[in-house]
Amino acid sequence: MTKSPYPDSHHDVSSNTIFGFWLYLMTDCVMFASFFAAYVVLVRGTFGGPTPQEIIHLPAVLAQTLILLASSFACGMAMLWAPRKNQRKLLLWLACSFILGFFFLTMEWVELSRLASEGNGWRRSA
Repeated sequence: MTKSPYPDSHHDVSSNTIFGFWLYLMTDCVMFASFFAAYVVLVRGTFGGPTPQEIIHLPAVLAQTLILLASSFACGMAMLWAPRKNQRKLLLWLACSFILGFFFLTMEWVELSRLASEGNGWRRSA
């Protein structure tokens, strides 16, 4: 088999990357659609246990969500500085992402510990 002198213009590397990105997005859509469907089905199925409104503290959930989004933003900024060879800004954004991620995990641990200490588990209520 001889090698063609012309490059294969039908297959480029970026198309594989773009396809992978869209595949990732579609799997996220399916996953979150499953989460929302499970929530809609189970939200009233408390089996005599507490309702979500009695268990969940929305201000804490909002704070955790904002911290997680800020951590993702900081990680994205670090990714922007990585190819520019600016190690100082890269490390600064990575440190911000790490600190925010640590705060998020700490808040999650505190909330899950509170839920467990109150007796809220997967067997008590949907």
